[in-house]
Amino acid sequence: MRREQRLSGHLLRDAINRIDAGLCMAEEDGTPILTNQVMNRIVSSLFGASIMNAELFWHYLKLNGEAVLAPRIYRIRLKNGQIWTFHRDELDLDKGRILQITAFDDTDIFLLQQNLQFENEHLSSQMRRQKELLWSIVRKNRQKDLLAVKMDIHGAFGNCLAATRVYLEVGQDEGQTEDVRRKERQRLLEFWHDALKSLDTSLPGHAKEDIENKHETEAELMKAAGMIGCQICFIGRRPVRRTAQQLYYAAVREALINAVRHHKATELTVETLDPEPTGKVIVRITDNGSAYVASFREGSGLGSLRRRLEEDHISLDVVCDGRITLYIGFREKDFVV
Repeated sequence: MRREQRLSGHLLRDAINRIDAGLCMAEEDGTPILTNQVMNRIVSSLFGASIMNAELFWHYLKLNGEAVLAPRIYRIRLKNGQIWTFHRDELDLDKGRILQITAFDDTDIFLLQQNLQFENEHLSSQMRRQKELLWSIVRKNRQKDLLAVKMDIHGAFGNCLAATRVYLEVGQDEGQTEDVRRKERQRLLEFWHDALKSLDTSLPGHAKEDIENKHETEAELMKAAGMIGCQICFIGRRPVRRTAQQLYYAAVREALINAVRHHKATELTVETLDPEPTGKVIVRITDNGSAYVASFREGSGLGSLRRRLEEDHISLDVVCDGRITLYIGFREKDFVV
């Protein structure tokens, strides 16, 4: 009988020593009952000796390890570079409570997590550069628009000043009759009136603010998309109400960035569908991305866009069916001058 018990004990100890994980079972006060070779090897690499007290060892992990899920799970790096994750469990048995500490080699998983974090940071950096590129193109086009307007204004007023100078110089000719002088003066006043009128109409409506504050135009977006390897296809009407138009192009810009970054898309389609009986006009934005999207979580960019749309009473629905499709619910009045 004793021989069979000894044999069973040897078999159990041999089986525990064969597993890849570390295992230590101890009394409530931390006195070890059973420790396998893997756990002894880990503890030896840390202290140069086998485990003497499980509670003291766990206290060491809390002070020197990385808390994965405190107070039950901690991670620590050994001198050889291995990453081990330790789990603490307390088992209630008939004879009392047993403390169990298990250790798992998570070196490969940890390295994969580090690589994934690096790739995410790299993608985030690329996204920031793409946004900076888009805004750089927008700013340059704004500057070109402002320069063109300034040149027109400069030319118009320069002509007025030149005409005024001629009028004053000719006025010194005593041989000119008063009737002729009155007609010349009237023509000069009309010249100035036309110049001032052209100043007002060169920036119609909200265009003064638009040049400084407007969002991306189609030309700007298509140029930016081409620079990051994507084309944009616009189908149907575009909103003409100023705020709705800004939100329309903001949605296209956000969809463009996500399509290139997450879906590896080369074409973005923006289509305005026929009005619904309710008066809502849906704009559908899709892409030809080759990357399959199994699930979707709304990021900060899309979340910010949603808030801006809802503030203007415009709806946004996101459908994920292997790819991402945006449905933006404008109103019919957004498309009417």
